[in-house]
Amino acid sequence: MTVTVKHPESGFTGQVSGIDFIAGVGDVDHDLDAAAAAVLTDHGYTIESSKGTSAKSDAADDLSALTVPKLTALAKAKGIEVPKGAKKDEILALFAAPEKATESEDKQAD
Repeated sequence: MTVTVKHPESGFTGQVSGIDFIAGVGDVDHDLDAAAAAVLTDHGYTIESSKGTSAKSDAADDLSALTVPKLTALAKAKGIEVPKGAKKDEILALFAAPEKATESEDKQAD
């Protein structure tokens, strides 16, 4: 399966995370794991499989497929503090929490 990754800057040519981009588009000849896809989409990249599905809409579902150690490592990489002994559902809720906080801050600014 081929995965197409679109750089946030459409004219970018170069390499990021082992992906070669030409004019903002990079093709990967294998599936990206859920953690890599989540990090890329969080940084504005769009990921499409050969099926044409967008990783932006699937990112939350992909996180639920990760193990607790992988979720904990991903959270740490994103600067999210995970309490010791946290269960999978609790860690998944931490990923959604920053989005909810931003949404409520936006509403308060109105």
